[in-house]
Amino acid sequence: MSKAQINKGKVYLAGGGPGDPGLLPRRTLDLMSRVDVICYDALINPALLALAPEDADMEAVGYRGYNGGIVYGMHPRVIELANQGKSVLRLKAGDPFIFGRGTEECRDLNDHQIPFEIIPGITAGLGASVYAGFPLTSGGMASDVTLASGHMSSTALTSWESMGKGSGTLVLYMASKKIDKCVDRLVKNGRNPQTPVIHISAATSAEQVETEGTLETIAEKIAALNNENPAIIIVGEVVGLRSEMNWRAKLPMNQQRVLIAGRNLHTMQAALEDMGAISMSLPLWTPEYLIDSIRWKNICSEKVIAFADRQSACAFKRALPEFGLDIRKLAGIRLIACGEHSYNVLKEIGLTDTEQMSKSELPKDALLLHGPRSVGNHSKCLQVWQRKALKQRFRLERADKVYVDDRFSLEALCQLQEFDKIKGATWYTRHKTLIPLGEKYGLDFRYIKNAPQKEMAVEMSEN
Repeated sequence: MSKAQINKGKVYLAGGGPGDPGLLPRRTLDLMSRVDVICYDALINPALLALAPEDADMEAVGYRGYNGGIVYGMHPRVIELANQGKSVLRLKAGDPFIFGRGTEECRDLNDHQIPFEIIPGITAGLGASVYAGFPLTSGGMASDVTLASGHMSSTALTSWESMGKGSGTLVLYMASKKIDKCVDRLVKNGRNPQTPVIHISAATSAEQVETEGTLETIAEKIAALNNENPAIIIVGEVVGLRSEMNWRAKLPMNQQRVLIAGRNLHTMQAALEDMGAISMSLPLWTPEYLIDSIRWKNICSEKVIAFADRQSACAFKRALPEFGLDIRKLAGIRLIACGEHSYNVLKEIGLTDTEQMSKSELPKDALLLHGPRSVGNHSKCLQVWQRKALKQRFRLERADKVYVDDRFSLEALCQLQEFDKIKGATWYTRHKTLIPLGEKYGLDFRYIKNAPQKEMAVEMSEN
């Protein structure tokens, strides 16, 4: 690193993949929780942005679609942040080095003596073909693949002659608005007009739409779509393999968008995605822990301590190192967890002698640590955490199904400016107390039995 780079932040030029958050590179996901600022472009799926930590600093930069009028390399805001010494994740759709202006951006970073790293992503062409159910190469059918820009149709940039005479698979980016010209060049240079073609918009997202045709018919079919989503056009005999390889079409929740409002619902989210759903977890609050020195002194003076919920146990766990208490000094204190979740938190830190019982069974002398929810008639209580509302960091999109796990999340959802986008979805909860509250907002909740999260996901897929 040169002397000029010492006080500058590093820029990570990262591919976000084609759209499905499950296809985000592991390195990129790791950086989302480490960098100072995430700068993302307009093509990034909101479900992907939801993977960022709740306190992440996020800024929308860039543009949507091709814009030949761009006069800069790297976005000026990214340069500004890096010159301030901040590490920046420049998150781009697809792969930054495949029609992503990666060359121009890296040259600009070099000119400003800003260190950078490149993280490749799954390009849209590959993601589109796989999610549409066919390969780009196949033995005896296609042994080569050409990635080409259909927008910049100049012969100086692309050899239409070789692509017309070739028999391999052709993947056209940014070609929807000029498909008639692209088809004309391919046919004039030797491609069979009956060659299979597929137009795939919003690849790997819940909005993915596939339109099949041939070189002879595809331009007319695309014109009739009235679809402004980014699209990939794939030309070649491999398109015909969809009838036997379209794996996603067999999934029960294929292309359904599910919004999950609540916390610690990772197992449910994974089960929904295994069934084909594109899910987005939208935390609307974060726990704010309230144990200070005074509360801690009161807690440690007790002989019996009970934990009403998981977050109360987390508050206790967090306070141990903060106030310098060795867990061995808790040997004389009776610990009681009111539920499996709080028990597991205490078990993680070595408090294996913790008992489990319901709140109604607690001894009268137990100090019950709790959060904002009512703790019933127990007389000896201490609130150790509360909910802190989180700001909406990115736009919401249409949802087919919405699961809500607590009252606070429901009220926060219904107050969002974009609530109308999700109001028409099918709503679910495992808490009967939310059903009458939902009616006040015009929502008709479907009750699902409180069961392991995987079973609840299956019930959502069936109803």
